[in-house]
Amino acid sequence: RQDLGHLYGAGQVTVKMASATTSHEATLRDLSEGGLGIDLACRIDEFQHFKVGLVLGRDKIIAGAQVRHVRQSGHGFTAGLKFINLEPSIHDAIADMYAAKVLRHGY
Repeated sequence: RQDLGHLYGAGQVTVKMASATTSHEATLRDLSEGGLGIDLACRIDEFQHFKVGLVLGRDKIIAGAQVRHVRQSGHGFTAGLKFINLEPSIHDAIADMYAAKVLRHGY
C-alpha cells in the first residue's frame, strides 16, 4: 500500500520473513506495536511462526511473529501477523515512529 510507504519515506516497504523451513518476501500493509499486515504472492499457514525483518526510514525492526489470519486478495494473499515477545525497545520504537508520522502527516 502506498500510504505506509509514503508515511516512512519509501515507495513500498519490503518485509523479509524466515521460518525453520522456508523464507518469503512480502510488502508491508500495516504496522502497530501488536503486529503487522502484509501482502505476499504465496499462501502461508495460520499459526506458523516466522522471524520478520523490515526497515522503516533509519529504523530496522527484527522480531518473531505468528500468522494469525490469511486471506486471498487480488493477485496474492494478505496476512496478519502478531508479534511474539517483542523487545520493549522495538515496541517503543514502533509506537514512537508511528505517533510522530501520524502527527506530522495528519493520518
